[in-house]
Amino acid sequence: MLKQRVVTAILLAFSVVLSIFYLPSSLFSLFIALIVLISAWEWSRIAGWQTLSAQFLYVLFIMLSVIGLYFLSPYVLWQQIVLWLAVLWWSLAVLWIMAFQRGHALPWLSNRWLKSLLGLFILLPAWLSLTLLHQQYSGIWVLFLLLLIAVADIGAFFSGRRWGQRKLASRVSPGKSWEGVLGALVSSLLFAGLYSLWQMQAVDARIGLILLSLLTVAVSISGDLLESLFKRQMNMKDSSHLLPGHGGVLDRIDSITAAAPIFLLGLQYLIPGEHL
Repeated sequence: MLKQRVVTAILLAFSVVLSIFYLPSSLFSLFIALIVLISAWEWSRIAGWQTLSAQFLYVLFIMLSVIGLYFLSPYVLWQQIVLWLAVLWWSLAVLWIMAFQRGHALPWLSNRWLKSLLGLFILLPAWLSLTLLHQQYSGIWVLFLLLLIAVADIGAFFSGRRWGQRKLASRVSPGKSWEGVLGALVSSLLFAGLYSLWQMQAVDARIGLILLSLLTVAVSISGDLLESLFKRQMNMKDSSHLLPGHGGVLDRIDSITAAAPIFLLGLQYLIPGEHL
């Protein structure tokens, strides 16, 4: 299992890095769209659609939505609308996670149609954010975001394993602890701090990037917890078995779906109109 997991991780990392640095933004956008469509199929299963025809129709629905957003994406107004809707959605998601943790049943979250609609708010802003991050800034910033989340996950794993005592959300994801959250924040702080020292000259820009990175990591946890909540409702361990040793694609990008819109918005305020 460990060997399988390591080989899969290496292949995934290799393909992602190649797509970031060797594909033009238009093809990178298509690459991310393919990941979104695979994730849409996995989300259709989490939403409760069990037949292949229903799952196909849901993937088609997401594909048409991505195409529609592609034609709207050059307009700044639509960019901001989608990104801020994502902020509102993830704020609501945090409240739902807290309510579920406190024992509220939240029966409406078992509705297949509602969960299908929520897939739009989870997947489309993530696609748009990564696309715009690649177009407006550079592949370096896409890689920074992905590494930031990876470093935070590693920090959370080791600190949670070593010191984890207080459960973060026992009814949602019993394995996560507040000590793990602290480890994620500390590791991301160090990573962002080192990057800012290397890349940025102005002190205020360095501080801004560090604060944005901490906020991004904090929000990314909600993406992980939200998928865990819905999988728990469906008695699912993984979103699929497409990635040997890792589960499904959605299991690997759940944190990024929440983090990407927040990071792009923050970067637009931190480095407005700058392409690095």
